[in-house]
Amino acid sequence: MAVRMRDVAERAGVSPRTVSNVVNGYVHVSPGMRAKVQHALDELGYEMNTAARSLKSGRTGMIALVVPHLHSSYFAELADAVVRAAGRRKLTVLIEVTEGVRERELKVLAGGRTHLTDGALMSPLALTAESNLPVRPDFPLVLLGESRLGALFDRVGIDNVSASKVAVEHLLDLGRRRIVALGLNDDRPASAPRHEGYLAALRARKVAALAGIRVDGWERQVGAQAGETLLLECPRGDGRPDAIFAFNDTLALGALRALLH
Repeated sequence: MAVRMRDVAERAGVSPRTVSNVVNGYVHVSPGMRAKVQHALDELGYEMNTAARSLKSGRTGMIALVVPHLHSSYFAELADAVVRAAGRRKLTVLIEVTEGVRERELKVLAGGRTHLTDGALMSPLALTAESNLPVRPDFPLVLLGESRLGALFDRVGIDNVSASKVAVEHLLDLGRRRIVALGLNDDRPASAPRHEGYLAALRARKVAALAGIRVDGWERQVGAQAGETLLLECPRGDGRPDAIFAFNDTLALGALRALLH
């Protein structure tokens, strides 16, 4: 038989209202009373009726994480961090993979996800500011990383231009002068600002930029193929690049593997 809130109240010697306040996380409960009720909850094994709570509060206790994929270390670690942070706030994370396809990104926003969750964190690759986005005006949506959506939504990300500039400056400080950029891709929102930072660092030191390496993706195997091509097309000598500035870690690892072999 399921444990009721009334059962917890009787065990703790408090009113059902006090138990409800503790269960729902209301702040106006003294630490001593909260500990007393929590002990009774744990002792009886009380489980909250999430459906009933959702109907009463208008919230589901779930948030969505929308990412292109999970096979890269970046998005896998991102998902892990989001799940951990949400767990500390007693939230459940619903993960949706879009493969970076515009129709799938739109479908996530237009479909039932906005009614199943209280908000979403999204890393879009294909959507642009010109897209007619079917998002409810009252639905909380925060973008992660670089995007082409401009200032339409709140966004959390790094300064790709400055970060890239610092990375290339480090290579220049090591004495490298023929630095090639690996990762140019018009479908990746972060590609242009990272290339901009690369160029800015070279201009500041009056170093000529090499033709960048365009790729179809940012996966490790793509970096490996680019590294192999670089070795074949650039024989040893003054014309070969002396450093590679890769636009992400997986490209860098792939290129490094090719160069070491």
